[in-house]
Amino acid sequence: MRQVTAYWGLLLLAAAGLAVEAQAQSKRLSLNVPALESQRFSLPNGLRVVLEADPSRRDVALAVAYGVGSRDDPPGYQELAHIAEHMAFQGSRHLEAGEVLSLLEDVGGKGGALTFPDQTVYHMVVAAPHLPRLLWLESERMAFTLEGLRAERLKDEVRVVRSELRERSSLGVMWQAVQRTMFPVGHPYHQGRDYEKNKAVEDYSIADVRWLMQEYYRPSNATLVLVGNFAPVQARVLIEQYFGAIGEVERPLQRTAVVPVEFGGVQQLLFQAPVFRDAITLVWAVPCGDLRCRARLSLLERLVGGGRLRSALDGVSDSTHTQVEVDIRAEQALVYLSVKLDKGDEMTAVLQALDKVVRDLQQAPVPTDELDTVRLGFAMDFLNGQESLVDRAVLLARYAHYGSYDLLREVLRLNGADLQEAARAYLPAGRRLEIYLESNVRADEEGQQEKSLGNLQVRQLGLPGGAAREGHHAVAPRGAGGAGR
Repeated sequence: MRQVTAYWGLLLLAAAGLAVEAQAQSKRLSLNVPALESQRFSLPNGLRVVLEADPSRRDVALAVAYGVGSRDDPPGYQELAHIAEHMAFQGSRHLEAGEVLSLLEDVGGKGGALTFPDQTVYHMVVAAPHLPRLLWLESERMAFTLEGLRAERLKDEVRVVRSELRERSSLGVMWQAVQRTMFPVGHPYHQGRDYEKNKAVEDYSIADVRWLMQEYYRPSNATLVLVGNFAPVQARVLIEQYFGAIGEVERPLQRTAVVPVEFGGVQQLLFQAPVFRDAITLVWAVPCGDLRCRARLSLLERLVGGGRLRSALDGVSDSTHTQVEVDIRAEQALVYLSVKLDKGDEMTAVLQALDKVVRDLQQAPVPTDELDTVRLGFAMDFLNGQESLVDRAVLLARYAHYGSYDLLREVLRLNGADLQEAARAYLPAGRRLEIYLESNVRADEEGQQEKSLGNLQVRQLGLPGGAAREGHHAVAPRGAGGAGR
């Protein structure tokens, strides 16, 4: 057991349990979480397994991550991986459509799935005594979903996916253009999601879904994670019983490797769209394949979003619509720094404020008091997030080579100079994408609902201060000898 103690002005690593304590004036906050050890093994069919027992919990959660996501959609078949995720709930050899969830709900459990750019993750949670049911249901999905695929069920799920696309497509066209700009032709992330052509999903067939599942839904392309209240020895026996007999596909898996890129020079995009606020977004592409990089980016995200950005905008803009986001993928991260402008704001002044935020980070180490405050806030949010067994299982499945709390421990090791070095390495002024979103809504339309961006206009710019050079520069992952994963 290990203990991490954090005071408002002091963060220390100690021994015996993982705890974070905060003291601010006369108030004191304490959170305690056990330091859990993960057991890892593989079955003969290639299935990777991670067990993380936590006897303090009443439930047990499972997550299975397959190495297939939106980046694996074949050209012209955007959303195919997403549709396959939906179809995996529509029956199998021994289960009817929807029966996976109903059998969970019968014992108070629940389940769902998520499609990421790099992975598709299925998750379930039940009370600990129902662990055998949990494992049997997931093994049924892995072994026999192909036998339950039906054309009439595909039509229903296509309608659901189209509805989901409409709900989130207000800025989808813009972000697809960003993906195509950030990543060169042939890169797995280049195509993005084709929001403009989502009607094409109506033409997909069961054969298309079957092809993707046969190619990617195989034991050797999956990681199974179990967290919560269970006995590891019993769990291993059950996993071997239910999953061990699932055969492995003989042909090699064909998947394009992710070669991380850095954006060469500064490129600018202007979007004119029916939105009510102009906006500026700066984007950096960062090669990021190790825990230290993820920790530094996570803390930079918290540091800038937690006050530095708002301070830089004082006297420039009263906008409260600011966002700092780090999107971490396979060997690659994207960093977004964004502001929606208020009426009367000058775009040039806001851009200068964003530049100042980054420049200040690069010019001096982060002061100790500020760093401790930011680390404490990160720790509190992180530990709160770990309270959900499902969230913990999904996180472990996505990054199975890390333990549940490894990221937190790495964050607590960082100092002010580490963040200064990270800002210099990850956020160079000369290698980024600048996105300008301009409203083309007439004054008499304000107050109405924002319109679809189907007719969004896009053009590349050469604004003052930008366009040093254009292009992409592929680089090998830091600390690795090759350019793949």
